[in-house]
Amino acid sequence: GTKPSFALTDTSAGADSKHWLFSSMGGNLYVGTSTDSYGTSTPSALTILNDGTLGINATSTSSTVNILGRSNVSAFNIASSTGASMFNVDRLGNVGIGTAAPGQMLDVNGNMILSSAYPMIYFTDTSWYNAINVGSNNEFGIYSNQSLGIKFFPNASVDQTNPALVIRQSGNVGIGTTTPGAKLSID
Repeated sequence: GTKPSFALTDTSAGADSKHWLFSSMGGNLYVGTSTDSYGTSTPSALTILNDGTLGINATSTSSTVNILGRSNVSAFNIASSTGASMFNVDRLGNVGIGTAAPGQMLDVNGNMILSSAYPMIYFTDTSWYNAINVGSNNEFGIYSNQSLGIKFFPNASVDQTNPALVIRQSGNVGIGTTTPGAKLSID
């Protein structure tokens, strides 16, 4: 059968770029481009389902707002009035705050404030965790649940076999050694 639709046409546009088609099917609204013969685009540029979910470049929505990215542009960007990126999700899923080109899963360009009774940042794997926090008396804490304790490296080298300082869970501190045998061992 036919479905109700409305088309906006720009006769000066190039081939298969002349029409924007608005259509309704099953109580859902679809907005997309159309070929010159009014064949609809796949997927729709915008989909609004009757349950209030929204899809951009997606024909189905798996969440309240679902954006299907393209291979050559960011999936989502919020910019300031000057065009500077304030929040960006790139095509790889990396999130940038204050940057349009996040280099990691989370890339923050600027200062951060963590607020709670005991703000904490966790670094975790499936079998261990390390954490940095500010405690109840504003003391700064670094925690590890590993027997290896905490290691400090002189640079950001990938080679983390030679720490400058080691604090073991036993409380022993090593400077220049990873195996302090006393409360303070200097090599």
